[in-house]
Amino acid sequence: MSIEQKHTLEREAKSIEKLLAGKILAGVVRHQSNEVLLQFSDGTRLFVNAQEHGSLDFSVTGGLHED
Repeated sequence: MSIEQKHTLEREAKSIEKLLAGKILAGVVRHQSNEVLLQFSDGTRLFVNAQEHGSLDFSVTGGLHED
């Protein structure tokens, strides 16, 4: 992994952490055979998808945001 890739992953991790900070986990569902869905009490959803080549793909949707 290059230094640039490492920095990109660190930035993405911090963005996800900021989006989920202080949220209350309401449930975990196996959404698809290769995907887990974490549902939070405010409606936020975190999808974690395992790719065929072994990497993970994350997507955060919905919820209430404080500015």
